[in-house]
Amino acid sequence: MMNKKYIPFHLKYRPQNFQNIIGQHKATQNLQIAIKKKKLTFAYLLIGQHGSGKTTLARVVAKALNCIDMKNIPCNICQNCINIHLGQSFDVYEIDADKNTGIEHIRDVIERIQFTPIMGQYKVCIIDEAHMLSTSAFNSLLKTIESPPLNTIFILSTTIIHKIPNTIISRCQKIYLEPIRNQELTLAISKILHNEKIKITNQAMVSLLNLTKGSFRDALSIVETLCIDEKLITMADLTNKYKIPSFCIINSLFEKTCNSNLIDFFSLLDYIQFNQWDEDQIFCALYNNVVKSFISNNHNSYMHSQNLMTLLSQLLETKRSNKFNQFWIPLTTFVLENQLKKRKVEKKNIENHFNTRKLRVKYIRISINKI
Repeated sequence: MMNKKYIPFHLKYRPQNFQNIIGQHKATQNLQIAIKKKKLTFAYLLIGQHGSGKTTLARVVAKALNCIDMKNIPCNICQNCINIHLGQSFDVYEIDADKNTGIEHIRDVIERIQFTPIMGQYKVCIIDEAHMLSTSAFNSLLKTIESPPLNTIFILSTTIIHKIPNTIISRCQKIYLEPIRNQELTLAISKILHNEKIKITNQAMVSLLNLTKGSFRDALSIVETLCIDEKLITMADLTNKYKIPSFCIINSLFEKTCNSNLIDFFSLLDYIQFNQWDEDQIFCALYNNVVKSFISNNHNSYMHSQNLMTLLSQLLETKRSNKFNQFWIPLTTFVLENQLKKRKVEKKNIENHFNTRKLRVKYIRISINKI
């Protein structure tokens, strides 16, 4: 008896209906209403980070438009839905602009959509990673979007909207997909783990969420990689495979940065670099620690709120410049500046102490002279 063909998690658990798309209620609701009321525009632009469900949503829309059941949602059992799912539909064209950037691929699709739909009601053209198209490809696409053939819909998706020409953006209805929230991502991953009979520790789940940053596809990929041999995912598995530092290291780094003890701080920094832990993860975890501490006003004996605000502003600047691999620069700057402040305070205290002693001696001498 032949073994069943293995299906990767990202294909096996790809949502096939609107209600199954994770964390995108507003986007799916707006599109469902538009399909139900037949108020469809010629072109849609789906905007969101990788793994947020852009391509999945585009395919679900294509199925909903061409489903034989005609209930405005995919039935996933009719021939049209099956063909679209398998990528074999004559009415749905999908271009991966990351690999096919040239004008020839756009021209090929434009020629095909000139004919009426064969199996369904609409011809749907899905362009994934649309920002990768060349200028000539965009110019050719623009002419078609301005005056498209009857019953033709373009669905473009992008992670970098500013790379798409304004002439294209202005002719599309923009739909924003948010990063999937941790609560929804946890629930979705937990269901899959239960279905696959895989266990995961609480610490590993938290680290997994931090590592994926709202991407369902990334989460599935990591889980699939780690459960090849074992049916239990631990923090140690993530640390070894993806170079993620433990919570103790992050908390210790935060504490030593706040205390600004040069020897302790640089010793820990050297230890982190020696272990080659992922610097992006260290920065994000440390940044979250600082934000939580600032919001909760839990400064303890580490520092007063002004210093915490200074550290937060320096980390924000690093985050804005997207230089996570240089996380140690703002930390070192902060620690050195704090040390200088401490030295100045100590020096001032010593001076005040000596001045006080001088005054006391002077007072004693005056008193003795008077006697």
